[in-house]
Amino acid sequence: MDWLTGQKLQLVHHHTEASAAAAVAEVLQVGDAGFLEPEGIERTSKVTQKALKSMVDANTAAKMYNLDLDKLGPYFVDYSRSGRQLLLGGRKGHVATFDWQRGDLTCEVQLQETIRAVTWLQDDESLFAVAQKQYAYIYDATGAEVHCLKQHRDPNVLSYLPHHFLLASGCESGHLVYQDISTGVVAAKHNPRLGPIRTMALNPWNAIINIGHSDGMVTMWSPNQPNPLVKMRCHNSSVHAVAVDPTGHYMATAGADHMVRFFDIRTYGCLGQLRSKETPHCLTISQRQLVALGAGEVVSVWKDVFKSEQTEPYMEHHSPRSAVESLRFCPYEDVLGVGHHGGFSSLVIPGSGEANLDSSTANPLSTNKQRRELVVRQLLDKIQPDMIALDPNFLGQYKPTDSSKDSAAEANVPTYVNPLKNRARGRNKTGKRVVRAKLNVREAQRAKALNARRDRLDAQKQQREEKIRKRGGVVEGILIQSGRRASKK
Repeated sequence: MDWLTGQKLQLVHHHTEASAAAAVAEVLQVGDAGFLEPEGIERTSKVTQKALKSMVDANTAAKMYNLDLDKLGPYFVDYSRSGRQLLLGGRKGHVATFDWQRGDLTCEVQLQETIRAVTWLQDDESLFAVAQKQYAYIYDATGAEVHCLKQHRDPNVLSYLPHHFLLASGCESGHLVYQDISTGVVAAKHNPRLGPIRTMALNPWNAIINIGHSDGMVTMWSPNQPNPLVKMRCHNSSVHAVAVDPTGHYMATAGADHMVRFFDIRTYGCLGQLRSKETPHCLTISQRQLVALGAGEVVSVWKDVFKSEQTEPYMEHHSPRSAVESLRFCPYEDVLGVGHHGGFSSLVIPGSGEANLDSSTANPLSTNKQRRELVVRQLLDKIQPDMIALDPNFLGQYKPTDSSKDSAAEANVPTYVNPLKNRARGRNKTGKRVVRAKLNVREAQRAKALNARRDRLDAQKQQREEKIRKRGGVVEGILIQSGRRASKK
């Protein structure tokens, strides 16, 4: 057994041990997601937040609240990866961050400039980015400006890649810009040439950016490729919203044709669709694969849409005279944040959050000391942008050497096929190749006709010779030589 085979067997052994350890650890996961279960003719879509508040305990009821900020909206919403901090950004320049569970305001600032998007950057909730009218800016926990990112000109949407320390922005000019916030270097700048970028979603599984375009296409991008890795025709009209679930296996898109479609990214196949009464504007997917859809003044939450066709939503919420602008599910909580023209609303959606915490990814119960050490650990574990691919499982695999390629080629030697020569001066154009193919067919037909004529002449010659031999008393004394008679001596 060579060294390479031994390494592969050892890798398989490690995977087997990890799977067995995970199966044993599942016994300790006593938490489970609880959904609304109707009885008889009851329908969960008719359960309002007011009615639900009277049924739950005090801690859960405290998660239902509204912030009336009608003068500075509409508002954009983003939760930190741990689910502890909430970031709000109003269109008219109002930005606020706070610990929504405790009700502690962290910072509040008026930027006096149009805001188009907001996003958290660090897991320790110390930095956040704001897409403003002209550039993208980075602020710290106190609201002080840290950096002005002039490479992100006229940004419309923002996404942060936490394992790569990359901030991605989709600009009005149609450019997709990646910038490393740890070094300040622009990792990549792509131009899809498909119009302004107004909707974008990050795939957490492989760090691929999914962009929706005005022609109904959804493209998937990596910072190390100048062209899209995948192009999908999702709608016949403009794509208004794109969302990817936390596992990275499913994608939801909403178009101007009032259609919402659901796709399996692994096979690029459509799993189902539904029609919205109004034009959908925003989408988000929870950790338990509940899909929240914002259309007009209505927020509808759909369940099991990736498994079967659904005709009725799981829950609905109406915000009178306030069009929905942004939606975000809070990690590890059954909470949906809704940013609208009237401010912000926190809704309780039973069963939307993951019940079992994973402290290795984002720990909501971390201490101040753990949060201070978190950034250092993440910098040590930072992944380079050139390692982003559609299938992240290629990491750790063995790249074949030249000798192994040669041996594999010798083992599978194909039959030799005379390749078509690339002749110069237009001799290998499509029309020329068609003419040559027709000439080859004619030559084959001509050769076949000549062979048939030769066989027919030979048969006639043999018949004449048989007739001469059968003539009475003369056949014995006659020889046939070169088609002429000769007397036998």
